[in-house]
Amino acid sequence: MSAQLPLPFELRDEFTLETFVAGPNGAVVDALQTLAGGVFVWLAAPSGRGKSHLLQALCGASKRRLVYVPASAVPAASAAASLDGLSAFDAVLIDDVDRWHGTPAAEAALIGLYQSLRAGDTPLVCSAVAPAAGAVTATADWGSRVRGAQALTLSELSEDDRVHVLRQRAARLGLDLGEEVVAYLLRRLGRGLPELLAVLARLDRAALAEQRRLTVPFVRKALRL
Repeated sequence: MSAQLPLPFELRDEFTLETFVAGPNGAVVDALQTLAGGVFVWLAAPSGRGKSHLLQALCGASKRRLVYVPASAVPAASAAASLDGLSAFDAVLIDDVDRWHGTPAAEAALIGLYQSLRAGDTPLVCSAVAPAAGAVTATADWGSRVRGAQALTLSELSEDDRVHVLRQRAARLGLDLGEEVVAYLLRRLGRGLPELLAVLARLDRAALAEQRRLTVPFVRKALRL
């Protein structure tokens, strides 16, 4: 087991490398699995592309002492406290770090961590919505470090890959997701993965409440489509 920060940042059990559908992002996964030296990596991806899944999966799978810090769960005013002592780990992975951007004290804490990790030849990975070149920061020092990071981007999954993710989630929920239902959902709801997964969660609750299996008529009724 990898060592974890003694704060309530638990890794989700379902976020593993086995359940992460890489699709066109195989090279990104390989790069993150082979972090070495004091590299600083900036992982960019819009919401819903799986960056949180991937970072947590890396922590759970590694034999090294990796630590995962979700900036979205920590107020910017508390950033310094949450980063204190992390240089003792073998790598630090900060998710949604752009949630702290715009707060000079939080960015100063990030600079301090960056310098400490560089001195110890320890990798730092930060994820954000925007690419490094488009990051908006309050301090020039942190902005320059972000722009100098190794840039990785999670590409959008193909339709086949999104269907794979949908079926995988359905299987974990105990749902039988037939071809007709999948085709109906894609046709009526579009192909955005976050929306499809949210709808699947609604269908799971409806199917459980009514003790029904997923059919197109039931889905239509449950979602009022």
